[in-house]
Amino acid sequence: MKQVGIIVLLVLFAGQWWIPGKLIYDRENTLRHGKVLRFKTEPVDPVDIFRGRYVDLAFENTMVRVPSGQVWKRNEKVYAIVREHFDGYARIVNISRSRPASGLYFETKIENMQRLDNQLHVYVQIPFNRYYADEFIAPEIEKKFEDRDIEAWAKVRLLHGLAVLEELFI
Repeated sequence: MKQVGIIVLLVLFAGQWWIPGKLIYDRENTLRHGKVLRFKTEPVDPVDIFRGRYVDLAFENTMVRVPSGQVWKRNEKVYAIVREHFDGYARIVNISRSRPASGLYFETKIENMQRLDNQLHVYVQIPFNRYYADEFIAPEIEKKFEDRDIEAWAKVRLLHGLAVLEELFI
């Protein structure tokens, strides 16, 4: 009986380290080997007492037009299919319920839907919408963004459905 308890304790101990280790490994692997894409953004600078200073990013392209016959639900898990356009910025071009076999995509959820001109417009959540900055740098970033003509973009890496924000450029 003691041996079973020890084995269970060891399995629980290993699991406590395996789960965060796997999360860290996946993100680091994406940063090393993921495809680099540029997403156009407009930042806002909130403060969170638990998470510190960060720049909340509002991305331009979060909407996809889908055919009217398709039925989608809010908070439904989807894959956002992404393509680089001629201007060098990435855009979401489609969504899918199943994981694409190839190409650029990331896992996300449906945030909202709107019917316009007999087409359903689906808005997806962007999983890389926060850029954590040093407490002294975040206000400087916010000041730069008071000028609305400034062009800002986020350097994001995609690999196997995981998207990781690497850097913010102003």
